[in-house]
Parts: sequence; structure tokens; C-alpha cells
Amino acid sequence: MPRATWKIALPMGLCLGTLAVAFAQNASIDEPPQARPRAVVDAPKPESARKEKTDSVVNTIKLVLRISGLGPKGCDVEIKPGHSGCKFKTIERHVARDGRAVTVSVRAESLGADHDCAFAITLREPNQKPMTYRRGVRLVPPTVDKPDPIQSVPCFLISPSLAARNQDQDASSKSRRR
Repeated sequence: MPRATWKIALPMGLCLGTLAVAFAQNASIDEPPQARPRAVVDAPKPESARKEKTDSVVNTIKLVLRISGLGPKGCDVEIKPGHSGCKFKTIERHVARDGRAVTVSVRAESLGADHDCAFAITLREPNQKPMTYRRGVRLVPPTVDKPDPIQSVPCFLISPSLAARNQDQDASSKSRRR
């Protein structure tokens, strides 16, 4: 029994001794507690912080959309910013059944330091669940040679109806394997 008592008492004594030393070093009876300095609410911001907020990059992005497997009525396409660091107006277009390349020109602005811009491309077909694809591009800062850089981004997408057919085929092939 004495062994079990020492196994418990020794670690507890070490913990209590450590706490007593810590309190003795930090707390002094003669000195009143010091108040923390308060932050000034209207403190002027450094120049670097102001510059980062206004340092945005603007590019013209040409999205080349190719959509395979569209139904007879085609689909509606909605393109909007994929995150809050990228800004442009939401674009809506209708794509015919053939799904040929549709070029959409977007004047995008990146507010982040990494100059990334993300696009959320939503396809809506009748009687199908909408599908959202995400594509991204890094915007190029303007130079003397190219004051307004233009980038082309190809986007190969699958229509919601074709995706649903593929999922049905995958589910039926998995059930046959079992």
C-alpha cells in the first residue's frame, strides 16, 4: 500500500510546488496590479496596410465555355464570383443545344494579395438539378507593355442531364457487380 501512496503523492506534490513558485514570482503583495494599456480606437493605420486594401488587379478574362450532353432546350449559364476576393458583375447566358463554344468576356478585379479570381459557373437545365463548376485564374498585374491584360480560360463542362445519366449508369453497374 505505501507504494501506491507515493505514486500518487509525488506527482501531486510536484504540481503544487510548481504552482506555488509561479504564483510567488508573478504576484507581489506590495505592488498593485497593473492595468493593461488600452488600444486606441482611432489610431492611424500604417501606409502598408492602406496600400494593400487599394492594391487591386483588374484583367479582362475570356471564358470559353464548351458544354457537352445538353438536352433539346439547352441550358442557362450563370457566372458569378467564386469568393469574396474577386469582384465582377454576375453574367447570365442561354446556351443552345449544340453546346458550341460560348465566349464570355468578364472584367474581373482581384482584391487579394495573391491576385486570384475564382468563377462559380452554374448550369441550369429544365427538370435537372443545377450543377456548379468552379474555375480559377491568377490575374496578371498590368505592365507598361500591357496596360489591360487579357487572358483566355477554356472551360469544358458536362451538362446536368449527362451527369445524371452517368451517375445512373455507375449505380446500375455497381449493383450488377455485387
